[in-house]
Amino acid sequence: MLKRENMHKYQHTSVDYIKSNSKCALFQQCGLGKTVSALTAIADINPTRALVVAPLRVAKTVWHNEAQKWAHLNHLTFSICVGNPAQRLNALQSDAQIHVINIDCLAWLVKESAVKPKYDMVIFDEFSLLKSHSSQRFKAAKALCKTVNRVVGLTGSPAATSIHDLWSQIYLLDGGERLFKTVGAFRSQWFDVGYNQYTFKPKPSAISEITAKIDDICLSMKADDYLDMPPVVHNEIIVDMPPSAHSTYKEIRKELIVEIEKETIAVANAAVLVGKCIQIANGFLYDENKNALQLHDAKIDALESIITETNAPILLFYTFKADLEKIRSRFDYVQTLQDNSEQKVKDWNNGKITLLACHPASAGHGLNLQNGGNVVVWYGLTHSLELFEQANARIYRQGQNKTVFIHYILADKTIDSAVLAALKNKEKVQDAVFNSLK
Repeated sequence: MLKRENMHKYQHTSVDYIKSNSKCALFQQCGLGKTVSALTAIADINPTRALVVAPLRVAKTVWHNEAQKWAHLNHLTFSICVGNPAQRLNALQSDAQIHVINIDCLAWLVKESAVKPKYDMVIFDEFSLLKSHSSQRFKAAKALCKTVNRVVGLTGSPAATSIHDLWSQIYLLDGGERLFKTVGAFRSQWFDVGYNQYTFKPKPSAISEITAKIDDICLSMKADDYLDMPPVVHNEIIVDMPPSAHSTYKEIRKELIVEIEKETIAVANAAVLVGKCIQIANGFLYDENKNALQLHDAKIDALESIITETNAPILLFYTFKADLEKIRSRFDYVQTLQDNSEQKVKDWNNGKITLLACHPASAGHGLNLQNGGNVVVWYGLTHSLELFEQANARIYRQGQNKTVFIHYILADKTIDSAVLAALKNKEKVQDAVFNSLK
């Protein structure tokens, strides 16, 4: 069992920061051990009752399992408030010191639950999930934070989409003291608003001015600054689609309608068009009835080559169900996290799985997969920088002792390269936020 002295120096810094700042955020990249830092702070502060709000899988497994690994946290008691309403109500009546609830049930807890325990401390795990000021979960968090003396936000992706993401997170800590009490005032100060009132381009001084405003309540740490991490190699594998697929791609982009196998497929708007272009790049196209019409095998052939040449366990990320079906048809030994995920994680880390396929939305938070391999393959990309970073961090994290290889299978002359470039540009913005708050 680990002891408190086994914690890193930077983790002790994080603990002291939480104890010294009643409302604060830890902006710390994946793998830096935010969970044990927060739990240690809870143990030291010793609130009558604390609430942890987290994504469902993290709420069910991560927090109480982490406490069991450490001698100084073994005394902490947990009640996991997930499941149907009756199960959640029963869990909320527990005398456990720490209640853990799924973030999607936060509005229920605040507005509908017949049991409303009083909390002295609230920790939001993956704080950036509250970035939308118009969401029900943000409104519930806002109401909750007004009643609690201590609030802590934990995230490795504070500005995954834009610096705009910070307003709602900081508001939950200070009620608008630093970045204005309304999102409209925040936008007027630091953004150029697009003609449609839906796009917000940061002004040149936005990042430096916003981070200066919030520096006193945010502790930022990047893994490279604190951990002796192995190298990571990013490898773009460009594949050629057959002429027929390229023709379909060009036609649907130009006409917003295409006919395949006597099925007419229309595109309603730009967002749908992007999705259709990604589907074609991946090798198929959904028709109006959600049937996948196969177009080419360029990516699945490239994946087979990677598997053969690598001869090592691979963590594979896919985009669509049709991608997974195609992967399964070619590699019948592929495993997924969809069923019995805890056992699958153990099997992967014990070297029993050679190909583990995951959707980034289901494997993005809290999974430790670094012991099972050092190779990641992206069959299809996500638009979300948060999911992208979190997914790669399942393997590239503390405890990984080998060079990490991340392969991106990209269809030539398609939207794939633009999606990867957009992720890299978002990454630059978030890096600027981290660096400004060091």
